[in-house]
Amino acid sequence: SHIPGGPHLEALACTADPAAVLQYRNRIAMPLRTDKESCNFSFSGIKTSVAALVAAEGKRLGDSTEELDKVKPAIAAALQDVCVRFLQERTERALARCRDDAAQLGDAMVSSLVVAGGVAANKAV
Repeated sequence: SHIPGGPHLEALACTADPAAVLQYRNRIAMPLRTDKESCNFSFSGIKTSVAALVAAEGKRLGDSTEELDKVKPAIAAALQDVCVRFLQERTERALARCRDDAAQLGDAMVSSLVVAGGVAANKAV
């Protein structure tokens, strides 16, 4: 087990063949898709989606660890892509709300956004 997982995921994703990533990108569910108004973040559903994808690929590949190891970089890159798009979507939504609130109150718009912690260390973010 590699804790924290982010740096390991990023390193694995960097080795992926971009063409291979495309076949997995749409097989990983974007989290909280039914909640069109929320700015909340949750990655529990996406982790379940990836676990199911890895299990399905393992079965498709005849439970060959060697073959599964070949597709893991593409799955990691697809996961990273979905996570970045999710973060971007929710952040843009939150900033739009800040803009609307500032306009209604006659206040200045937020001038800074701080992204911190382990997620912020990811180069794709």
